[in-house]
Amino acid sequence: MLNPCFTVTGNISLVHNPAGGLDGDAVFSLQLDKPYANLVTTANFNSKMTGGIWVELICQSLNNATALVHKGDCSTGTSPQFFTPTVGDRVKVTGAYVLDIREGNHAEIHPTFAMSRIS
Repeated sequence: MLNPCFTVTGNISLVHNPAGGLDGDAVFSLQLDKPYANLVTTANFNSKMTGGIWVELICQSLNNATALVHKGDCSTGTSPQFFTPTVGDRVKVTGAYVLDIREGNHAEIHPTFAMSRIS
C-alpha cells in the first residue's frame, strides 16, 4: 500500500465487468488528470487499463467466485454501493492507492471508499 487514503480525479476510459465480476467487484480504468498522471506504472499501459489507474469498486454484486483468494469476499455486507460508471464519466475517487503485485505491479485505487461525478 502506497497511501491508505488518496483522492484522484479523471475521466473513465474503460469499464470492465460493470455489473460486477465473478468476485462481485466492478472495475474501470481512470485516465488521471495531469496532477495525478505520475501515479500509474508502465504496467498500467496495456489493452485492459489503457494507461489509466485501475479502480475497483468492491462487492457491487454477489460474489460467485470459486477461487480461494476470493472466498468470503463480500460476506460482511459493509461495502459502499456506488453508481455504475460509464465511459466518459468524469469522477473524483477516494480510496487506497496500491500496487497490485499479484497482477503485474499496476497501480490501483483499491478498495474505493468514495466516488462522485464531477464537471
